[in-house]
Amino acid sequence: GSPEVRIALLPVCGGMVDERSRRILRQSLTNQDARVRAAAAQALSDTTDPELLPDLLKLAREATSEDLRRLAVRGSVRLLTQDEGVKLPSAERLEAFKNLLAAPLQAAEKRIVVASLGTITDRAALDLTLSLIDDPAVHKEAAQDAQLQTPHHFKKTQLTDQFWDEGANFGDFN
Repeated sequence: GSPEVRIALLPVCGGMVDERSRRILRQSLTNQDARVRAAAAQALSDTTDPELLPDLLKLAREATSEDLRRLAVRGSVRLLTQDEGVKLPSAERLEAFKNLLAAPLQAAEKRIVVASLGTITDRAALDLTLSLIDDPAVHKEAAQDAQLQTPHHFKKTQLTDQFWDEGANFGDFN
């Protein structure tokens, strides 16, 4: 159909969980009309379909527009953490978060991802959080999230010197 019709129907596709809707969304992301691509990205970012998570992650990594990247990051995080219908294993969710962190993110998007890592309660998520403590864009958030994840399992050597230099006390973890 015409671009206008496609733009009007894409939000409906984003709300459906079936192969035909996935195919339409994926095709629309590469449409030659920029308005259709933007509408497809918006619909994809609003989806509740866990099978579209790889598409959201790809959009987060490859989007040329900051607005589209922001939509994809937020949609991915929502699918990974808040959507009741999406039940992914912790290892799969962690891989998705690693994938997001490999994208060229702005500080605000990194903070969203770091804050969401706390929804995974295993050592690998904690290790990923700890690896972000030296990132100036999310240092504070990563340190706070690491504290919340498993406060009774830290050893001082597991945290960076910068973390301790900024006023953390070992007693805070016991």
